[in-house]
Amino acid sequence: MILGRVCSRWRQIAYGTAELWRSIHIPIPRPERRQDGSEKLLAEFRLEGMKEWLERSGALPLSLSIFASEPTSDSEINLDNSGHIFSFAEALIPYAGRWRDLFIASHPGLMKPWSRLKGKDVPMLRSFTMNSHFDANFRESEDWSSMGFLSDAALTSTFLWCMSRT
Repeated sequence: MILGRVCSRWRQIAYGTAELWRSIHIPIPRPERRQDGSEKLLAEFRLEGMKEWLERSGALPLSLSIFASEPTSDSEINLDNSGHIFSFAEALIPYAGRWRDLFIASHPGLMKPWSRLKGKDVPMLRSFTMNSHFDANFRESEDWSSMGFLSDAALTSTFLWCMSRT
């Protein structure tokens, strides 16, 4: 956040003002895209930055926007999810009780780590949007009822836009 770079006083104020940290956009870089490993390093830095940002938000309700590059096949989502994409989703679980608005632009597989969440785990969740493309053979995402937090939450707005690539 740029306010923290002006001077030490502004940094102190910015880092201590939870309202500035209640919304976050999380662009998840794809791993192993480059030979030099820079994408993996970027992902690690971004994950740590996300955690710090969420800690600074105090106990306030969170608005989360998550964007992960669409995989080109089911096998690619499985490779990515072996640790990389799932690590972002798993890192958000401790904050589930404060999710208010959740926007996801990614493969539905991103939500797999959240399958154990129930409505009681996301008491503040009011808005859920999913914008995705997926391979028609991808079965894991077809049973939305397994996402208990979606069926049990007190949602006031839900928008699912999923499009098959076939």
